[in-house]
Amino acid sequence: MKTETQTEIKVWIGSLAAYNAGALIGEWFEVEEDQEAADFWKNVKTRISEIGFRGMSDYELLDELDVMDTDGLPDYLDLFQWDRVQEFIKLDDHDRAIASALIDAGLSVPDESLEDLISEHYHGCHQSTKAYAIEYVYNNYDFSAVADIFRHHFDYASFADELFMDHGLEFCAHCNAYIVYS
Repeated sequence: MKTETQTEIKVWIGSLAAYNAGALIGEWFEVEEDQEAADFWKNVKTRISEIGFRGMSDYELLDELDVMDTDGLPDYLDLFQWDRVQEFIKLDDHDRAIASALIDAGLSVPDESLEDLISEHYHGCHQSTKAYAIEYVYNNYDFSAVADIFRHHFDYASFADELFMDHGLEFCAHCNAYIVYS
């Protein structure tokens, strides 16, 4: 899987009542940082009401609004979790990619902040599994007791295979490297 992010977050919201009556009525709306949910939905309802459909009343047209597509917002977030969406928007693009990878891997719990999720599970971005294994070994094991000749013959690729039985990996287009998580 490849994770890409962008600064602008848009959602396509349409009327299910109009859809069931044979028309796709709706449009793209931008979700902005620090925007209030009530203001966002008021704007959506006003705009869809202005579009209208075959004499449907506003009540019928606006009764069942649904997010039918997203651009820049991961599937796991929905607009009815407004605080979580706002938390996601406030992350920089790289942290958005990391949060998306971690949540796609099933590592999130509902009441955990995205920053806590990242600090708990993210192990950095690396060019390869072997590069991560090398860093892992040097950060976690003391090679000072081993002669140089043995240290240079350690099989990092094989060790990486073992590590990635418990670690996840997803390519991040933002940093052109792999997000490593556990």
